Amino acid sequence: MKKIVFLPFVLIALMGSFAQKGTVPSNLLHDIVNKRYEPKAPKPIISMVTVDSYAQLSEDGKRVVQYSYKSGKEELVLFDAAKAKGVKIESIAGYIFSPQEDKLLVYTNVEKLFRRSFVADYYVFDIKRNRLEALSDSVGKQRDPIFSPNGRMIVFGKGNDLRLKKLDYGTETLVTSSGVSGTVCNGITDWLYEEEFAVTSLIAWSPDSKSFAYVSLDQTAVGTYDLQLHGNYPFQSDADLYPTLKQLKYPKAGTANPIPSVYMFDVFYRNTKKLTLPIDDDFYIPRIKWINNTEDFALFVLNRNQNRLRMFSVNSKSLLSKVLVDEQRDTYIDYENLDFVSFLNDNRFTFVSEKDGYRHLYLYNPNGILEKQLTSGKYDITDFYGYDSIKKLFFYQAAEKSPLNREVYSVDVKGKKSLLTPDDGVHAAAFSRSYNFFIKKSSNVKSPTVYSVCQLTGKELWVIEDNNALAKKTEGLPQKEFLTVKNASGDELHAWMLKPQTFDPNKQYPLVMVQYSGPNSQEVLNDFTVGFEQFLLSQGFVVACVDGRGTGARGEDFRKCTYQQLGVLEAQDQVAAATYFGSLSFIDKSKIGIWGWSYGGYTTLMAMSTGEKVFASGVAVAPLTDWKFYDTAYTERYMRRPQENLGGYSRSSPLALADKLQGRLLLISGTADDNVHIQNTLAYTQQLMEANKMFDLQLYTNCNHHINTGNARYHLYSRMALFFAETLK
Repeated sequence: MKKIVFLPFVLIALMGSFAQKGTVPSNLLHDIVNKRYEPKAPKPIISMVTVDSYAQLSEDGKRVVQYSYKSGKEELVLFDAAKAKGVKIESIAGYIFSPQEDKLLVYTNVEKLFRRSFVADYYVFDIKRNRLEALSDSVGKQRDPIFSPNGRMIVFGKGNDLRLKKLDYGTETLVTSSGVSGTVCNGITDWLYEEEFAVTSLIAWSPDSKSFAYVSLDQTAVGTYDLQLHGNYPFQSDADLYPTLKQLKYPKAGTANPIPSVYMFDVFYRNTKKLTLPIDDDFYIPRIKWINNTEDFALFVLNRNQNRLRMFSVNSKSLLSKVLVDEQRDTYIDYENLDFVSFLNDNRFTFVSEKDGYRHLYLYNPNGILEKQLTSGKYDITDFYGYDSIKKLFFYQAAEKSPLNREVYSVDVKGKKSLLTPDDGVHAAAFSRSYNFFIKKSSNVKSPTVYSVCQLTGKELWVIEDNNALAKKTEGLPQKEFLTVKNASGDELHAWMLKPQTFDPNKQYPLVMVQYSGPNSQEVLNDFTVGFEQFLLSQGFVVACVDGRGTGARGEDFRKCTYQQLGVLEAQDQVAAATYFGSLSFIDKSKIGIWGWSYGGYTTLMAMSTGEKVFASGVAVAPLTDWKFYDTAYTERYMRRPQENLGGYSRSSPLALADKLQGRLLLISGTADDNVHIQNTLAYTQQLMEANKMFDLQLYTNCNHHINTGNARYHLYSRMALFFAETLK
């Protein structure tokens, strides 16, 4: 094993090899890390309600401008920081429209909390008056503000409580007072809900603006994980010589969960009522939304094992509830399906289910009775964009042509379907509120992402961003070749392979396999990416990727066969793929490596611990090493609780398989990872030591799950490249 002192010299040698080959830029790794090979994306586009236009924040963050969908021409400057009266700010990070689009909530000084949540200084901007005023007069930043439907009030979070701002009077009142960090969250969500249900607040206004419902989470019984943070050198004071602790409420598999409660707040009477649900066991409330009338809202409840979904209709006056949908599965229900529930003007609603073996769109009447299956076939729909009540069309994205592609379609209630994106590749859409136009996002393996405005027929009107400069910059880089690989069960697995520019079919090359492998994920897609794999190519490696069992867009059976045995089948498939690749004449089967991040790091460990020595080396970045260490909502969705599935947890644990590890291993972790705690890596190194297994370890001080602060990401990729060069060449 090379000593650390030799690292800079070896890295310089690697970087110098670019110039000798003359096939790739000498600064390729720097460019990859600094995202210079990522396609440019336009600033977020918000479709406007009152006109067939959209709004967009300027690149410098100083203006919000209204543009025409049809022509792309600037129509109106809605906000200009330099010209606004009242409070003075230089620029903004984002904005939110009021329902009437006569006001903007703009925000600045963003402070990230976790993956999605943040606090910021929010301001209310009156467009007609051209006046900017602070949302709150009290000390502290705000989070997740929501306009009332009449645009006259805003409910927002501060600390762990909710406050209400009445814009007509300029008054701010406290809605809740029980919020305490690490104990109770009112309206806003905790780490668990944010990370595993992709939601940062659970608040829903009534259409008449007279009340709103919110969810409160009681974390009292939830266990605490302490993240240790270390002072940065050079030390500023003696306090930096000692680590500090950041406490995080984090329920690990099988332990106590946050307890959700639902409340209704009456704006006029300023009183709060608690809803009683007919539920006995542990449950989650991942979504709440109002039905299109003045009295009823929908409450989505998943049981703790997440294999039963009940959609309640709750009367806001009486707080009486009834079940509209009660769906149960033998495995689990994807919470993402809840985002596809949409109430039409007549209170019929769309619902996504896998009841026929594939993810499809259904239409229910207001009483929860199935009216029509809108899509069908041996393919999954992957997104739902909404319903046009004028044209009576439903719009959605699907992987109908192939799991490698994504298309955008419309369909009516009679089943007449139209394809809006006929070209191969990965396509997504963002529709105007009128559904007269949509912004198409398209890419394929050969072409960087193009953003264009299209008519409803699919005809392209004009291009927002063509990424031509990136296309020219990447013309000389190798492109992915798609293929299929069979596993031991005979399943065809989708894969891609990249070969060096100087590839010679008469030579043998070392191979590095990269994968993620997590439930419903996909790495093998017909889209454009340039990442660390291109740097490996420049160093003379062939690189391949295989989506094994458990990955997405291939129906429920393929996706959910890993249920209660995570990692087992995924590892078998990576081994089968490596065995196949090793049989190819241009691959040296004694020099095959594998790596992955997060779930991919976990799969790396599992694949190297099957007892079959097919991998000479592997790199596991931020790996989970035992599902008992991970959070309840994610783990139990796929594994159930440890108390129910002890055998599955044991079979799925790298800790239990440490003595079977084959090949050289590099473990990489950030010491301040709030997601996959460093506890995973430390426990695993202990088991490797007991089994007398040698390993390499790379830690990144105070880095979270992404390991991207300072020079960490460049150092990480350099470290990986050196490791594979040492072990596979």
